[in-house]
Amino acid sequence: RAVPDMPQDSIFRNALQLGIADQDVVRRGNAFELRGVHPIFSEGRVIGAVLASYVLDKAWLVEQHEETGMHVAFTHEAQVLGSTHDAFDRVDSRAIFAVKELGGQGGEFVRWPIELHGEPHDAVFCPIERDQQAVFLSSLVMLVSAQPMIETRARARRAMALTGAVGLAVATLLAALFAYGLSRPIRRLADVADAMRHGDLARRTGIRRSDEIGELALAFDEMAATLQGHVETVRRLAVTDDLTGLPNHRRFKEDLQREVDRHNRFEASLCLVFLDIDHFKRVNDNFGHAEGDQVLKDIARELQLGVRAVDTACRYGGEEFGVILPSTEIDAAVAVAERIRAAVAAKPMGREGHKVTLSAGVAILPIDASTAQGLLECADARLYQAKETGRNRVVYSDS
Repeated sequence: RAVPDMPQDSIFRNALQLGIADQDVVRRGNAFELRGVHPIFSEGRVIGAVLASYVLDKAWLVEQHEETGMHVAFTHEAQVLGSTHDAFDRVDSRAIFAVKELGGQGGEFVRWPIELHGEPHDAVFCPIERDQQAVFLSSLVMLVSAQPMIETRARARRAMALTGAVGLAVATLLAALFAYGLSRPIRRLADVADAMRHGDLARRTGIRRSDEIGELALAFDEMAATLQGHVETVRRLAVTDDLTGLPNHRRFKEDLQREVDRHNRFEASLCLVFLDIDHFKRVNDNFGHAEGDQVLKDIARELQLGVRAVDTACRYGGEEFGVILPSTEIDAAVAVAERIRAAVAAKPMGREGHKVTLSAGVAILPIDASTAQGLLECADARLYQAKETGRNRVVYSDS
């Protein structure tokens, strides 16, 4: 019997007329839909078909970029369907076909080197498969900068492999849908997969069965727990200074804004100490950057020893540090700054035992400023006043 001509449903017609399973991609604005069809046979005749789909949107790509710093794209055949960076348009299409040829090797990926803005990058392609027979749907691509992530590349590659496992798990869900129909366990698996796709990595299926679906659910839950751990590690690294172990500039700005918001709600006092190493360039120039790095580590240790658990000591950048002191009046904040300054001045720093001093500026909310940026600018101005008036001192007023 003839099948009506329905837009974008050629694969559905093929299943009804010819009994051939097929796949297609449908664009829907900023999203695209991976669709697969499985024919239903009775006594050698095709009597129907199951159409299942999985929608992916660009918002998910943007979330992954914000959380990991890696650019991401989805591809189908040699076409980039959605991405967070136009550089994907310059990736050799041979890599897309190479990952398609990995059928039957779940978890494998293809690395393709490219150059972007004069720096080497890796475009890593992970297959997304429809079922356990490795019927290829599309591929997930992550663009990893080789230069700034040398030390964390091993962790990043494990995360990429896990991301490929997520794609394989989703494909396995489609295969289970084709094989077993719309049962409650399958719907539960699909709901958890959708929740994970939207960022809820703590969700688990909770399915306990002794059949193949139970084995699939157990494997999915174990994979989800591993993925959650890796994502949490990546998030922690994103706000931690690799050298000193202190919170970095990004975490400093977030914590300062949070404490300012808390001050605005509860009128709790808030002080900020901004510190800078005096003549730090001399250490780097005369003894090398490795020795300078050791000095930074030693000073970071003194900062951690000199503050309370509720305080936040951060590496702002270079040889500058910041200390956020919630519920602290100006006299107590000055005492903290003086204690840190004296401790650093009294101890030899680095492997060579350098005599190092700090200059510091202190500001308080709301007397010196009313916003996080204003508080930072005031403390920074007083830091430079300490520099200009002799260094190795703490300045806490404009007089």
